[in-house]
Amino acid sequence: MALNKPERGHVPISVDKKHFYIHPYYTRNNTRHDIGLIHLPRKVLFSEHIQPVKLPTACKSTLHNIDAFAMGHGITSDDASTCNELIFSFLKTLSPADCRDTFPVSSKHTTIICAQNAVKGQSVCRDDSGGPLVSRANGTLIGISSGGVLQMDVTKACRKDSQMYTLISAGLIITPV
Repeated sequence: MALNKPERGHVPISVDKKHFYIHPYYTRNNTRHDIGLIHLPRKVLFSEHIQPVKLPTACKSTLHNIDAFAMGHGITSDDASTCNELIFSFLKTLSPADCRDTFPVSSKHTTIICAQNAVKGQSVCRDDSGGPLVSRANGTLIGISSGGVLQMDVTKACRKDSQMYTLISAGLIITPV
């Protein structure tokens, strides 16, 4: 889907700020609890291309080594601009130890999961924040692209092999803005 060309059946929905909910412990200074929800003012009509996401049914302790994909409209290289096309990257989730080795900040938080490029040259990058990390096996939302760029040299952010995501199944609490 191109950002500059709405697909057939596209219906924009305006949302008032009072319908935005962020985690009560989120701050811009760290990557913990980097999650929020938007309550839509009306029902979404599902179609072949618009479907609800599957949410985890329980907090799983073994989320490493899962084949996953991420998607977004972020930049495709360190010197590029935002992409008009929705791009997919194939990834594999990392163990907590491997995540800590790459992002030392993750050792303090159980709300973070990391994923590594399964295909060289594919990764999430700037402007992909908020995008999904989804299990390829069952379509379940594992995480949301988060602040990995904060922990690295932002001039080489797109060349990083691993990224951080907010873990969906971490029992997160959301509160109104």
